[in-house]
Amino acid sequence: MIVNMIYEKDLRDRRIVIKSLEDQKIIADTNILNYDALNNIVRVSAANIPDREYERIYALIFGNEGLYEYVGTIRGTVIANEIEILLGKSRMKEDRKRFRYNISMTGTILCIIIDGWNVTLRKPIKVKTINISSNGILFQADAGSFYLGNEFMLLLEIEEKVMGMKCEVVRIQNSTVRTEEYGCKVNAAVLA
Repeated sequence: MIVNMIYEKDLRDRRIVIKSLEDQKIIADTNILNYDALNNIVRVSAANIPDREYERIYALIFGNEGLYEYVGTIRGTVIANEIEILLGKSRMKEDRKRFRYNISMTGTILCIIIDGWNVTLRKPIKVKTINISSNGILFQADAGSFYLGNEFMLLLEIEEKVMGMKCEVVRIQNSTVRTEEYGCKVNAAVLA
């Protein structure tokens, strides 16, 4: 499905995942600062994008009405600590309530949250992501690591940056003797 017109309000402050078209590695997972609908350009914080001038990219934007994919170019121009990404034609992938974006990354859970307090774990829990949606994440960890309703801080390594997510377990599936898959709602995310 081709999207006809997207307005600034549709994309401003929305999540964008940027991957290199050449090697398919994630360059950034950040938020859009603003969108120029006339020129089809998004601006993100320059601190979130390493020095990559005129690199071809694949962008996945979690919009209000759905999930959009683009093939575009990082323009490399830094203005007021913002970098421009020229987007090509977009395609709405699916209603975001059903779509899952397959991304395999390793992560670490250093603390759980009990009654609003962060409780540091003596032994951090290692996880492997299976997929990510606009408001959730599915990962695999050791069986029995979590119960429904558990809250925790998940740290994912994205290139040379770390993304912290406050998550809550809403689903447990594919249990084996050694591992389980945990479906989690993401309540907050920060790229550090």
